[in-house]
Parts: sequence; C-alpha cells; structure tokens
Amino acid sequence: LALMDINLPGKMDGIETAAHLQRIHDVPIVYLSEHCSDTILERAKITAPFGYVMKPIKEKELYAAIEIALYKHQLEERSREMNDELERRVAERTLALQQSNQALQDSMETLHRTLLQLAQAEKMAVIGGLVAGMTHELRTPLASIYLQAQMFHDNISPEKKKYSARLLSDVARLDSQVDGAEAARQYSA
Repeated sequence: LALMDINLPGKMDGIETAAHLQRIHDVPIVYLSEHCSDTILERAKITAPFGYVMKPIKEKELYAAIEIALYKHQLEERSREMNDELERRVAERTLALQQSNQALQDSMETLHRTLLQLAQAEKMAVIGGLVAGMTHELRTPLASIYLQAQMFHDNISPEKKKYSARLLSDVARLDSQVDGAEAARQYSA
C-alpha cells in the first residue's frame, strides 16, 4: 500500500509519482491531500486510487481508508487470479473442442470415403451379376450354334467348308469374348 501526498516537492507531484509507481509495482494507492478541486480529483481518478483522504488526517478515517484499500486490492488480485484461471480453462477447453472437431471431421471424411467405396462395390456387384447372367445366356446358344455349325461343316462339300469354317471361327471368337467378360467379372469381385 502507498499513502501518497498529492503535493510533493520536486518535479513530479503525488499523482505523477503514483502513476509511475503503478507501472512498476501492483500496489494500491491512497491519496492524501489538503485540496479537493475538480482538476486534482480528475487527475487522481486516472490512476484508479483505492482511497482519497483529506487533511487534516483523522486516525480512524485513515485506518478505515487503509483497511478498505487493502481489502479491495485483495479482491482485485483474487479476481485477476480467477480470471487467469478461467482463461486457462477456456483455452484448455477450446483446444479440446478443436481436437474433437478435427477428429470428427477426420471420421466424417473416412466415412465419406467408405461410403463411396461401398457404393462402387455395390455397382460392381450389380454389373458382375449382369455380366454373369449375360455370359450364361450367351454360352447356351453359342454352344448350340457351334455344335450345329460343326455338324454342318462335317457334312458339306469341301468347297463350301470355307464358309462354315468362318462361322466356326466367329462362334469361337464370341465364346472367347464371353470367357474374357466372365474372367473380368471374377477378377473385380
């Protein structure tokens, strides 16, 4: 606590000295003065004093001013400590929320990728089912055509066999393409 007379001899008066002291130390100021002009009071208020006691000083008034100043200073100190603690907790909670938010975003991105993969897998399964059905539907008539073409080929004159040989080659090529489609379906599954 600093009891500061406003009228100090020298370059700085009590108000300037109190302002300088407060920049260096966290100390409550109680002013002492014979005068209480509006100008002095306005200058003194800028330094946020904890009291202002008029001269001549009465012991009980000075005691009360000192006790109140010390009590208010303790309250302000406790308030600053509580504020610092609150800010620390808010910072911790903010960090925890940011981390949780990041984890949630990461989970959502993973879920989105998984859903895209699942949709792609479902598409491939549908396509695979279509290919399987088509290959089955194509194999039966191709086998029948091939057998009939082979029988026709075996029973025709040699000069007409070049036409039946082409038919057999085309049927074999189609059968090979069906095999390729079936292999691709099985590979993608």
